[in-house]
Amino acid sequence: MTGTIIILPGGERFQLEWRRTDPERWERRLKAKYDESRSAERSDKARCLCQHRGAALPLQIRYRADSHSYHLAVWPNEGPLHEKTCPFYKPDPEKSGRASYVNSVIREGEDGDVAVTLSIGLRRKGPPRPVDDTPLPASDRPGQARQRRMTPLGLLHLLWERAGLTEWRPQFAGHRTPTVALGRIASAGTRIRAQGRLISDLLCPVAPGHEKFGRRLHAVVRTEGQENHLFLIGFVEALEPDPRGNFTMALTGQRNGYRCFLTVPAAERNRLARSHQLAAATLALPEAARQAHVVALLYVTARNIVAPNSRWKGWIQAEVRTGA
Repeated sequence: MTGTIIILPGGERFQLEWRRTDPERWERRLKAKYDESRSAERSDKARCLCQHRGAALPLQIRYRADSHSYHLAVWPNEGPLHEKTCPFYKPDPEKSGRASYVNSVIREGEDGDVAVTLSIGLRRKGPPRPVDDTPLPASDRPGQARQRRMTPLGLLHLLWERAGLTEWRPQFAGHRTPTVALGRIASAGTRIRAQGRLISDLLCPVAPGHEKFGRRLHAVVRTEGQENHLFLIGFVEALEPDPRGNFTMALTGQRNGYRCFLTVPAAERNRLARSHQLAAATLALPEAARQAHVVALLYVTARNIVAPNSRWKGWIQAEVRTGA
């Protein structure tokens, strides 16, 4: 696909960039073509410039009742047919980690949103809810699809994929920084649900120079009460032992406005090191000698430090429950 031209029903040319540069025009034109697109034959629906076997690949015009807005969506199961440079391209699930899950673990809706079954019980406050071990339906897909729940690593992969970070695009040149990547992941979290909740409601990115993310973390902790559970995601700078026998983790940008201490119990640190040996080996090197970044998705218990005489009053103490 060259450029970002979309052909609407009737042959009208439509710019994908209008969603950002001219949202009123975006909404007006999609609304005007919504009914026409639904009733049109496949060859007359909205489409991008990609083709498969000589035929155009149609797109759907969808209406989101929760936000009263219109958007374009790829046709079900046709994402892998688009060119990799196309904004509507999606990786083939059979060639990614998705293939290891039974069908009911990842459920994609008609509007492109995804619901997942996680291996951890999400809670706002109190002790973590135990995992529901009720057997799920067997897979009707051949092969090695055996996982019945998505682990934190699977969720991290899904967020990365939905953020469009699994494929290189020319427009990323010079812009694929940690802050931009985490911003895209934060946006991707608005389209993923688990246990009836949007992942974005619990997801707090830690990014250098991003004051909005820092303010949001404090707002979430302040709103939810003295103790709550949420996801932190960021690029790991260090994982070092502390005097109490546990470990302290530092995320890039964490010292810049987040006012957050991040503790990893020794048992969880050892589990992470066993499960992610390359990441552990990378973090063991001096920062200047590292050849790669380490990204962590951490499910934490977070609380405000409220001791009146503490020099850290108003800071957040977060303890890692599990992660990847």
